[in-house]
Amino acid sequence: MTGASRSASAPRPEVTRPEYLPAHPHLLALGIVSLFIVILSFPMLSGQWLASPHGDQYSSAYAFYAWEAAEWRSTGTLPLWNPMIMGGLPFLAVVTHGDILYPTALLRAFLPVHVVMNLAFFIHYILAGFFAYLFLRRFAVSWTGAVPGALAYQLSGIMISYVQPGHDGKLFVSTLLPLTLLALVLALRDRRFWGYPLLAVAVGLCLLSPHVQATYYLLIAAGLLALYLTFGETAAERLGPRRERRRMDDRAQAMERRFEAPM
Repeated sequence: MTGASRSASAPRPEVTRPEYLPAHPHLLALGIVSLFIVILSFPMLSGQWLASPHGDQYSSAYAFYAWEAAEWRSTGTLPLWNPMIMGGLPFLAVVTHGDILYPTALLRAFLPVHVVMNLAFFIHYILAGFFAYLFLRRFAVSWTGAVPGALAYQLSGIMISYVQPGHDGKLFVSTLLPLTLLALVLALRDRRFWGYPLLAVAVGLCLLSPHVQATYYLLIAAGLLALYLTFGETAAERLGPRRERRRMDDRAQAMERRFEAPM
């Protein structure tokens, strides 16, 4: 059998097209997930409050944050006791007082309280979309699939509605959920050591957030994913879908060159 007849009779392997990837994929994705949040936050730029005046931020959180900021600036320490309610009650130890130990509380040391409350929503909405994008990309979703997926998570009804009643604690935990799942994929599937400290940071921030109940649900979801990554995946999946797909593409291209080579 001649080389020409062998080439004509043998089936050609199907070569997959490379996925679309812009020059700066992460930067462009960050710009896309930020665009809608910037548009929705236009009232903040004119000095208005993003949260509704009928929500928790207006009725209680602002008073707690303003008193805490005043005490912090006057004494240089966080207040442990609140003598302003009834006969007094613990302040730092009560989770319902808000993000007292969460990183956003540091901004109240030098910015107005209402500005910090607005920025907390603004920053976490952007991070929620970007963390979801990073998780989907690490889970082998294409760039054109990860960006719409991140937008769907970021702008979903339950997520985008948190700002109206002022449920910042729920938003904080929802923002850290994709980061937690990303850390698990890095640690358990990709065998990256830095996935473990990233997981510790994400869970630690959730425990410092003013919504412990949502943290319980996050830990349940993280535990289920950890079980799947440990026991539910095949050996090929543990190698990582991207690396497996790249290996198949290289093999297909090698076979194509072999058939096209002169005999």
